[in-house]
Amino acid sequence: LPIWYPSDVLTICYDVVPRCGTQYRTPSDVIYYQFTSGTTGIPKMVAYTDAMVDQYESEYIARCDFRASNVTLNWVNVEYVVHTLRLHLKDVWCGSTQVIVSPYEVLGDASRFMGLVEAYGVTCCYTPNFVLRTLADWEPTTPPNVRSVRQWMVSGEMAHPGTIAAFQARYTLHPGSVLHCYGLSETCGGVFFYNCPDGFDASQTRVPVGSALPSVRYKIDEDGTLWLRGPYVCTAY
Repeated sequence: LPIWYPSDVLTICYDVVPRCGTQYRTPSDVIYYQFTSGTTGIPKMVAYTDAMVDQYESEYIARCDFRASNVTLNWVNVEYVVHTLRLHLKDVWCGSTQVIVSPYEVLGDASRFMGLVEAYGVTCCYTPNFVLRTLADWEPTTPPNVRSVRQWMVSGEMAHPGTIAAFQARYTLHPGSVLHCYGLSETCGGVFFYNCPDGFDASQTRVPVGSALPSVRYKIDEDGTLWLRGPYVCTAY
């Protein structure tokens, strides 16, 4: 993929906008395409409409109590499934702050990761299970002060009870700040949320998925199949 720097983007905008004129959008217009993870087959692109994104962001932000005073540590590449809705657009919507860092700078380096959290007073960061495991295994000489974080967002891969319990035991955290998010690219990402209680039981076989966002309707068949219905369930690839 080409890398566009600000000067290139501005040049393209100045060249295209006068020729395009005013563009009117409808709720059913596709605002962007989101890549699926490909963990269950060939990766696909999910079509997200204006209406889906508007409804999802409103309910997601309210559920997680995101505010303009939030500071998000964002290390996720743009093409990754969680990035656009749950990290980037969330902060644009709230008018909050992002600390953007390359994944190559922080992944596998717990000291650097936690150093940024402490230095910038981060309140929200994306910590899938493999990141949480790295942070839990780190043995700092002086424990970092990371109580500013209100949401350690655990999603993107299966969350393990032992990892969450070890992470909670390693640091002094804001109460109930480990947030398990469950969902699919086809449902705008996380639609179920569960705040893991402090002192999480490592002997559990699974981490609960919690409660759904208000507009989601769901049922579980006898064979365990989960069915979802709602305004941000995708209708096309």
